[in-house]
Amino acid sequence: MTSALPPETARSLAAVSRSLVGEWGLTPDPVEDWGRSSHVVPVRTADGVPAVLKVAAADPGTEHEALALQHWGGRGAVRPLRADPRRRAVLLERLERRDLTQEWDGEPAPLLWNRLEEAEGDVRRTVRVRFETVVDAAGLDEDRARAWAVVRLVLNAFWSVRSDRPDPAYVTRMLTVLKAVQS
Repeated sequence: MTSALPPETARSLAAVSRSLVGEWGLTPDPVEDWGRSSHVVPVRTADGVPAVLKVAAADPGTEHEALALQHWGGRGAVRPLRADPRRRAVLLERLERRDLTQEWDGEPAPLLWNRLEEAEGDVRRTVRVRFETVVDAAGLDEDRARAWAVVRLVLNAFWSVRSDRPDPAYVTRMLTVLKAVQS
């Protein structure tokens, strides 16, 4: 798969990935992938443990990813095995299929705002359909999932406003999704 990122950014992320594979003693699988804003490489650790190396482009959504994953510690999210926050790199466990509803009620917020620009027409309806689909498919408690989404969306907007370079479009996006989730 090719990257949708600017070529210079894609080359830079791939170079960081190659560097970390060597530094951390990883063995890459033959297939790499590109997220909307990251380079993803399935790897095995020196002990043979399947993992995923993710190196993200600099943006507000990835700034504290390693800290958030460390805080959650595998409860409802992948468990980080190692991280280099300065380079926005995380080595993540490869999740086996498991019922996350037994561990945590999940956090659907990122599924609501990611790729929102692809929504055609009624953005509010698109967000509501996404939210209801995630809640139904994962068997989540709707009120608890909504509460988690509200907290995350408010914090994202707050952190952006408080940052050195606030991003008005990002804040607007978070508040748009927030309004849709609450309606």
